[in-house]
Amino acid sequence: MKQRRGKQTLKIAKKLKQTIRAALIPHAGRLYAGHARYAALRYFKKNTKQIIYLATLHKINNTRETYILHKDTGFRLGKHNFTYTTKREHSFDWVHEELKDLFPSAKILALAPNAQVQNLHQWIINYLQSHKNAIFLATVDLIHYGKSFHNTKYLSYPQQMNKTIKEESLIKHALAPNTFNNKYISDLMKKDRNLVDGPKTLEIFLKVMKQMKLQGRVTDYYDSYKSRDPNLLDRYIISMEPVHKLVSYVSIVYGKKMPSDLLPIDILLAIGLLKSIIIQKTFRKKYALRLPSWSPLHQMTNGIFTGTSLGQRTTCSYGTYESDQHSTADNIRKAAAHCPEDAARRWATPYTGQNINNSSYKVEFLDPKAHWKTYKGYMAPQQFSNDGSSGILLRLENGRGATYLPSVFRNNPYWSVEEAMRKLTEKAEGRKLTRKEQDAWKKGVIEIYNSKSYTWDPQRKQMHIFPTQLYTVKSGQSKTARIRKKYHKKTKKKR
Repeated sequence: MKQRRGKQTLKIAKKLKQTIRAALIPHAGRLYAGHARYAALRYFKKNTKQIIYLATLHKINNTRETYILHKDTGFRLGKHNFTYTTKREHSFDWVHEELKDLFPSAKILALAPNAQVQNLHQWIINYLQSHKNAIFLATVDLIHYGKSFHNTKYLSYPQQMNKTIKEESLIKHALAPNTFNNKYISDLMKKDRNLVDGPKTLEIFLKVMKQMKLQGRVTDYYDSYKSRDPNLLDRYIISMEPVHKLVSYVSIVYGKKMPSDLLPIDILLAIGLLKSIIIQKTFRKKYALRLPSWSPLHQMTNGIFTGTSLGQRTTCSYGTYESDQHSTADNIRKAAAHCPEDAARRWATPYTGQNINNSSYKVEFLDPKAHWKTYKGYMAPQQFSNDGSSGILLRLENGRGATYLPSVFRNNPYWSVEEAMRKLTEKAEGRKLTRKEQDAWKKGVIEIYNSKSYTWDPQRKQMHIFPTQLYTVKSGQSKTARIRKKYHKKTKKKR
């Protein structure tokens, strides 16, 4: 997104660029896993000088060899014990062009470890420690399911939810490699041989992450089913239709001080869960849905509101407030489950097969309760600004309450605070009130809060964020402008 002042990007991207040194990425073709790779590789610095790429072997017999699949001229190996091979390996070939496109000045070394390789992780650690502009990439694909993989009964319906459950322990463990236990990984993959394509590559990668004390964050997670769908959101939903074939992909970036901000994948999975639950409830399917256990939303307790709309018309708005007993992930699941009834009864727009795919989907995160500000009801005109930047919760003397989210005030800019409070009082009571009854808000209590909302627009196929968390980078100077500036400085000294 560009403007006159330069390029704007989510703040989280700037934080990640300052810390990450490594990533675990899938290796399927660009049409299938290209988006997942870009979701990780976009966070690396463009001045990367060297890339160590650890491939997954598919066609070379088990030995103690580490093979060199590719080495750019100028990539200095130092002391090593690697073997050159002319054999091709798609786990690198399918990714090579993307690496050249994203890092045109980087030298690439592609290695492939065999099952009995020892101590390769130490060579990689030594190289990364002595080359500060080098990065480390390793590639594995997760579950392969379907007739061509000879495991048609491996996943139970709904297959995408079942594969998420099977993979979540492995991914959760991979995010915290400081607790890396080779026996745990080995036992996990012995128990389920379908879990990962490239166990040796994963083992070596996690050893490197552990010794370098790097932590991980998932930047993308989906599978090949609907991976080429033009509607990005549908890549992250759980299909109610049986899925007969899929390959699963995850991308994870690693750094020393990983930010806790939500990443785009966290939001996409949350909104994908909202749509998945609406589909499941609307078509009366009997299965349970939830976010994967590694989602950071399980570690949060924020209150949330879920919502849908058709055009400018709201078709659902249902929320759950903060509670120590329930995570934000649980709150999203519970609120989403109420949307079909809310759409039919309150908004008189029941979901159908057609309007489900034409709807906008929103998840709004309320700030932690500790950040809310509490006042006597009569103080609302002095303390609350109805400019759309804040929401307000009203508690009446009789214990009833209601809230207006910030978006309500953005959609009704001509409301005065007093008018909004009278309407909010009626909402809390759930009936029409006399003018005198409408003034009950003055004897109640108000709480003012901020929130962040994320809305998926199916027409534009993009996410709308409010308030937008951006940072601005000034546009870079052209080479000619830099030469002129340098020349000016030199001539100025001679004057």
